[in-house]
Amino acid sequence: MRYVPGWLAVVSAFSLMPLVALVGTEKAQAQSKDEVVVERLCLAGFSAAFQAAGKVAPPGMSTYTCSCFLDQINQGSGLDAAQSTCRKRTQERFRM
Repeated sequence: MRYVPGWLAVVSAFSLMPLVALVGTEKAQAQSKDEVVVERLCLAGFSAAFQAAGKVAPPGMSTYTCSCFLDQINQGSGLDAAQSTCRKRTQERFRM
């Protein structure tokens, strides 16, 4: 099975840009409403990117990627840095 190269860039075009307005700089101990919204946007964008490419993501890939992205943002990373970090981690974990 072949997977989408550069999928995270496609995902960001669909859903990740609104993250700046939603996440902010505060770190919440429990998942806030904003984090839930961000995670849902990320998952929807991830799904849309793979569907548009006619591909199927490996099980767990979308959840792993979006959790990584949200964690990076919560740790103070910018969008580009979070995207780059999570792209690398996901590629390593799912051997892409």
